[in-house]
Amino acid sequence: MAIEATPVRKRIGVGSVRMLAYHRAVPGPTLRVRQGSTVMVAFTNAIDIDSSGKMLRRRIFADMCGDEPPGLPDGMKVDSTGRVFCTGRGGIWVFEPDGTHIGTIRLPEMSVNLAFGGDDLKTLFVCAVTSVYTLRVKTPGMPHPWYNVRTG
Repeated sequence: MAIEATPVRKRIGVGSVRMLAYHRAVPGPTLRVRQGSTVMVAFTNAIDIDSSGKMLRRRIFADMCGDEPPGLPDGMKVDSTGRVFCTGRGGIWVFEPDGTHIGTIRLPEMSVNLAFGGDDLKTLFVCAVTSVYTLRVKTPGMPHPWYNVRTG
């Protein structure tokens, strides 16, 4: 059975969003990245794009399988050095830009989403099943595009 997917474009400020790939599943979390960079899709996959936004290749970014406590790849953010923070089994998984797993931030319950915030973007807000947790990090997160609209 073939699944038809229609590319979708939506104007957001001065940028746009469009579908790069679709393979029988709705992609999981995606990140806003500069053209000529990499887009994470369903987290374990990465799509390299050129400066015009054309897809160059699709590849495995990281393997988040394991025997950890409950959780799944979902919420995902990037810090200013390119490290990727993603909810997953056992907490927030942290990866280097090349996909190397450098650690897991353990929480008392399953995390489902996260965001960098505070005036300096060095507070990590983590939404869990019943609570919201905050912790300070050394490197600020990448600013959300909305910040440009609010401050520009």
